[in-house]
Amino acid sequence: MTASSPHVVSLQSFVSHGHVGNSVALFALQRQGVSVSALHTVMYSSHLGHAGWRGAPVEPALLAELVEGLQARGALAHSDALLTGFLGSMAHGAVALDCVERMRARHPATRWVCDPVLGDQGRLYVDASMIEFYAEQALALVDVLTPNVSELGWLSGTSTSSAAPEALFAAMSQLLERMPQGAWVMTTGVPDSPDTLQLLLASAEQRWVVSAPRFARGFGGAGDLFAASLCAALVGGAPPEAAAQQAAARVAGVLEQTHALGADELELISAQRCLEVTGRADVTLTRWLA
Repeated sequence: MTASSPHVVSLQSFVSHGHVGNSVALFALQRQGVSVSALHTVMYSSHLGHAGWRGAPVEPALLAELVEGLQARGALAHSDALLTGFLGSMAHGAVALDCVERMRARHPATRWVCDPVLGDQGRLYVDASMIEFYAEQALALVDVLTPNVSELGWLSGTSTSSAAPEALFAAMSQLLERMPQGAWVMTTGVPDSPDTLQLLLASAEQRWVVSAPRFARGFGGAGDLFAASLCAALVGGAPPEAAAQQAAARVAGVLEQTHALGADELELISAQRCLEVTGRADVTLTRWLA
């Protein structure tokens, strides 16, 4: 197998209707010039916020077989990144660990971009054992981690309820001590004002803040879209801070159109040209100097 464009293995949830998990990441990555091998940890009719959903987790043994098949096809040897979102169980987590190790055995520069989907606003969506999986097993292999404020608190074992940047950066530094050299933590959805959200970026040497527009309601799949757009920018050669700003600008465009239309799912298709932008005047990047 040869690759003419960047290639990503995306391991996360799938829904038949709507845009969350791989159902947003697959299109977003492809639209940004990245080829994708998609592996689904669950298959649901819609995300669980909609009444009447149906479906079930994918058996970890089947996922492991699919990873074997990708390796046999040569896809793992030519992949630039592993993108993970909702894993859901320790057994699915073990598949992610095996996958990234196989990828790096053939392509040592492979990045792991990990959205540690645990929950939000203080409420866990998964079994508490997944906190241990990320904190004790995954972090040592992750290059870019994109927790929300609650997930940052659970993984660092510190209180993040104040959402003050100083406290969040301190918690991020704790995680970086357990991550590989050159790793980044990017904390999403940090409230700044009624009209602005912040994205905090930290490596061992750098701290940055991305400010982006805040909307009056939340959007399912926004975090998945950000992680996919971030991954696309990274494998496209952008440095992490620039990749984060580009991804935030692209997400802001999609959310703006979704909000304007009052849609209950991301307007990913009608707003797909937003995935081409590299910047917006209302999405800014500044170095944190405090």
